[in-house]
Amino acid sequence: MEIQRIIDKTRKNLLESVSEKNLLKIIEENLKRLRKLYPENKNLFTNSDIIFLKSLNNISQKLILFIEICEELPYLTDIFDYYEYIEKLNSIRGDIKDFPICKRVDKEIRELIERYEEIHIKEQQKMGHLLNKKIIQLELNCPLCKEGHKMTIRNGTYGTFWGCSQFPNCTYTKKLSPEEQSYLNT
Repeated sequence: MEIQRIIDKTRKNLLESVSEKNLLKIIEENLKRLRKLYPENKNLFTNSDIIFLKSLNNISQKLILFIEICEELPYLTDIFDYYEYIEKLNSIRGDIKDFPICKRVDKEIRELIERYEEIHIKEQQKMGHLLNKKIIQLELNCPLCKEGHKMTIRNGTYGTFWGCSQFPNCTYTKKLSPEEQSYLNT
């Protein structure tokens, strides 16, 4: 009855284990042992045992994917990566929802959502920084100011335009050229 003992032990571990690496190791070891026993003991495997053992392959694949994702999570820097990884984790969650290991997946999803806000703010700052760099590259000197003050890009009711940095002392303005406008929009 070693076969039934191994199968029961595997079921028990699935229902109790919350460590993906330990669970994966147990599943792999038990499947390896059962594969060796199967040729000489086919009649001892019930249909429900075979169905259960086949389902372990899918669970193992999901655990491997989960482990790989967890290793990659600290290196995510892009908002789109966050969406992709949350979708992957939700897919894994759907396949292992009946087991306690699902709590680990839920934890990673929660942490990703919390980190999303942080990354979103960083992305906004990065975009602002890039825009500032572009503006600096486009800066001109005001043609009316004797001291040669810089022109800055301003937003008004009629759109974006150049304005003297010494406003209201100097009211010189100039419309952005189409090239400057497209440069700022890229």
